[in-house]
Amino acid sequence: MSQTLHFGTDANCTCQQPTALSRWPNALLAMVGQVVGTMHGWLLRSRQRHALGELDDRSLRDIGVSRAAAAKEAAKPFWM
Repeated sequence: MSQTLHFGTDANCTCQQPTALSRWPNALLAMVGQVVGTMHGWLLRSRQRHALGELDDRSLRDIGVSRAAAAKEAAKPFWM
């Protein structure tokens, strides 16, 4: 389907399709939203791993995680 620019100069036009110019802000906003969402997830993951690494042995036993497993998880990069 070819995209053409429509400037609304025809008084008889009933075209309801978005033009190429009207779609790009929505696409840009969607991409920015995805980037912000991804970065938010990274931040949460980093904070959770840091908190896990700070737990004492008793707390780790309570949640059923060994010190070695907690250290391994805490050492992972935020994007994994």
